[in-house]
Amino acid sequence: MVTFHQFEDSIPDEAKALRLIGMPVSVFDHWLTEDEFINTTPFLSYGEAREKGFAADYLETEDRFLTLLDGMAKGGVSLIRFPDGLQRVSETSSKWRNIVRRGLRYKSSDELYFHQYEARFLFGWDLTHWFIFRERSNTVAVADLVRKAGLHVLDLHPSVVAAD
Repeated sequence: MVTFHQFEDSIPDEAKALRLIGMPVSVFDHWLTEDEFINTTPFLSYGEAREKGFAADYLETEDRFLTLLDGMAKGGVSLIRFPDGLQRVSETSSKWRNIVRRGLRYKSSDELYFHQYEARFLFGWDLTHWFIFRERSNTVAVADLVRKAGLHVLDLHPSVVAAD
C-alpha cells in the first residue's frame, strides 16, 4: 500500500505551516541506494543515456512521464511563473511538449500546476519528479494515474528492515 507523508524535514517553515503534501514519482520502484546510483543504473539523464547508447531506453522512460502529464493536463494545466502567477498552456500545443521534454531532460526548472488535481509539479532529478498537494484527497487519483502510466510513487520515509 502506498503511504503519503507530509513534508517534515525538507521544506521551509512557511510551507510546513501550509501543511503541503509531497508525492515523489519515479521510474524506479524504490529510492536508489548509493551503490545502485553509482554502479548499476545505466543512465539517469537524457544526455547520459545518449552518451552510453541507451537513448531508446531513456525515451521509453520519458514516454511514461509524458503519458502521465499529458493525461493530467487535459483537466487544465498552467505554467507557474514568478512573480506573475499562472500562465495557461494548451496540452496539445508544441509549447506544452517543449516545456515537458525540457523539464524531464533537466534543461529547465519550470513548475506546472494541474488544475483538476490541484497539484503542483516540480521537475526533479534522477528520473524522479515531485507533485505537491494542499489536500490529501487529491493524492489518491494522481497515485492511480501514476501506476497506470507505469511509474511509481516513492515513500518519503522508507521503512528500514533490520537483518536478523
